[in-house]
Amino acid sequence: MVTASGHMEIVAVDDDELREAHFPPWICRLRTAPVVARHAFRQAKRRKLRPAVWTEEHSFVKDVYRCHDGVLDIGGACLGDVAAKEIASKLSELFTNGLERLHLGGNDMTDEGFAVLCDALVVPCGLKRLNLRCNQLGPLSAEHLAAKLSLLPRLESLDVGHNKLGEEGRITLESAAATLPARRGRQCLKITF
Repeated sequence: MVTASGHMEIVAVDDDELREAHFPPWICRLRTAPVVARHAFRQAKRRKLRPAVWTEEHSFVKDVYRCHDGVLDIGGACLGDVAAKEIASKLSELFTNGLERLHLGGNDMTDEGFAVLCDALVVPCGLKRLNLRCNQLGPLSAEHLAAKLSLLPRLESLDVGHNKLGEEGRITLESAAATLPARRGRQCLKITF
């Protein structure tokens, strides 16, 4: 059962129930996600445990978000646009909980999924690092991101390498970064192509 704090309560079951237990599909795709999610899954299998109740409200974002240091790292999980849409639905809650670093590299995210993620960004936030490396982002994604850079006043590092931005996307992001106001005593935005 998912508790109010977002943690998963585990209950013991016998061998027959374990064989019949159905873990949600997202937990099976987390093979390359952070160790925390994989460890919880392995512990559940080893101890013949399974989640008591999965609700529609349950989200893998809550399971992999590290609130103690403000990091959401689902890089390399190849979750595609599903991850972007899931994060977009929880974005305001993540910023309320202190999200500072968002690592979405290696997820095969396309322009469509990234547009949904950008559309969810409607108020200024404290994001410092954004890693979008090794996705399928094109010039359209660069335009969406350039339009939202003003809502990321604390952003210091943006990694968009190994995407399909092309020269057009590169120029769009560089010109948008150049129009950002100077920040006193803080590092300026570094974009990695």
